[in-house]
Amino acid sequence: MLRRLTRHPEGGRLLDIESRAPAVALILASFALIVLLPAPLNAAAVFAPLAALLLLLYPALIPLALVASVPIQDAIPIPEEIPITATRVMAAAAAAILPFVLLRKPDRVRWSRFLGFVLVLMAAMILSLWNAVSLPAGYAELYHWLVAGFVFWLVLQFVTTRRQVKWAIALTGLLALSQGVLGVVQSLVGAGPDSFQIGAGLSRSFGAFGMPNSYAAYMEIVTLPLIPLAIWAAQSLWKRTDDYRRARLKGYLASAVERRELLLAGALFLIVTSGALAGLAGIALSFSRGGWIGALAAIGVMVLLIGRRAVATAVVATGILSLLLLVSAPGAILTDIGDRFTQIVDQIEIGDIRGVPVTDENFAVVERMAHWQTAIEMWDEHPWIGVGAGNYNERFTEFAVHPQFDDSQGHAHNYYLHLLAETGVLGLAAYLGFLAGTVLIGWRAYCSTDPLARAIGIGAIGITVALTFHNVFENLHVLNITLQMMLIWAIALIASRWNSPEALGRSAGNDSDQLLYDSHRANVAQHRDQSDPR
Repeated sequence: MLRRLTRHPEGGRLLDIESRAPAVALILASFALIVLLPAPLNAAAVFAPLAALLLLLYPALIPLALVASVPIQDAIPIPEEIPITATRVMAAAAAAILPFVLLRKPDRVRWSRFLGFVLVLMAAMILSLWNAVSLPAGYAELYHWLVAGFVFWLVLQFVTTRRQVKWAIALTGLLALSQGVLGVVQSLVGAGPDSFQIGAGLSRSFGAFGMPNSYAAYMEIVTLPLIPLAIWAAQSLWKRTDDYRRARLKGYLASAVERRELLLAGALFLIVTSGALAGLAGIALSFSRGGWIGALAAIGVMVLLIGRRAVATAVVATGILSLLLLVSAPGAILTDIGDRFTQIVDQIEIGDIRGVPVTDENFAVVERMAHWQTAIEMWDEHPWIGVGAGNYNERFTEFAVHPQFDDSQGHAHNYYLHLLAETGVLGLAAYLGFLAGTVLIGWRAYCSTDPLARAIGIGAIGITVALTFHNVFENLHVLNITLQMMLIWAIALIASRWNSPEALGRSAGNDSDQLLYDSHRANVAQHRDQSDPR
């Protein structure tokens, strides 16, 4: 590891005279952080040099670490007056180390037209700040989208090989597994507050996000892409097993490559499958109506894309699960499930809520509709550029339509109305174009002849469908959940290029690990031929 750390990809030494200055600066900065930062932040600075060197050595970890920080962004106890999260620290570290990584990057910087959709959306948000009463709130919203686009760009630069794409898939599976198991445990032990209690000793799961709806939104994004990937992983494991059986006939040493590939395929299958199952359980136990609708819509579309056999399997599985639920679930849970879907219908039927008296039975519906209609009032006042990005909460009291709900709960409970209120028609049109771009990325990967690319493409389309439906009831672009979306869409874009003529022409630079693997397999095959007595 030390030898690789001190070597440049194109020869020479990494830690030569030209690169000692950044290393010394990194060490001095770490000492300064240890002295200046309050506890426990100064303890994290002890590991900063090691983390920076690791990122220099393996640049693909930069976007993956950013994505992995999302569920733990508030895990470290930090004083409230310090606006720092794990995600912000990782974004700052990535930006600081990026120039040194790019200097070592042997190939050209990659771009995508999809980033144009992100820039157009950000431009609409910047334009909307003309009407903003709080510029800091607008800057915060712009920052979220800037970091999301940054992650997409980082993935394009450093997650360039099939092996690195599998790292990203494994990370997604581990995130779904960890948060899914956490949510299931929370639900079974009734860990939530009284407002989260469902009945029969169960609580709504909320994971590391603190709120069931936000948790369900995150679980959709990490879980749904794993469903087609689990099918691909099972097929890959079967093929690797068959390859190993044939190679093992030649001897233990001769089957070393096949054995290694079999173990890796088995590990990836376990991670992806267990992550998908745990994630689906977490979504179910969140009792989030928007999460349920988004997940069901996405699964339906993905099943259609997978094929007829998947449709038949899904129908049978749905029937079995429904029967088990009716037989085994306590009556209180079934009643709660029915009530939650009934509230959706009531929400559509209630209409204008001005002057509607608030009762315990209609509180949730009237509150949500009050936020919807307040957003419409903002848009009616500023139809083209809205009241300003990030300013929905700042202007809520001014435009409130119901006297009992004159304080915003954070967003409009409908991202399309929320965006329309903040950025007007221009912002909403830019966002719809952004969604169309994600569908195009997923579709191109789905049309690939590569089985892994097709699976990634189906998952990418799945999260777009889930996002589209769930956004009718919530705002999924909160708590940096967009970073996980960008990871999936970016690897779908990378996978869509695997079998293109341009990608094949660049294979020596982008898929060196695959070429080394193929070369090693050729050497092993040659050795077998020479040692075969026949």
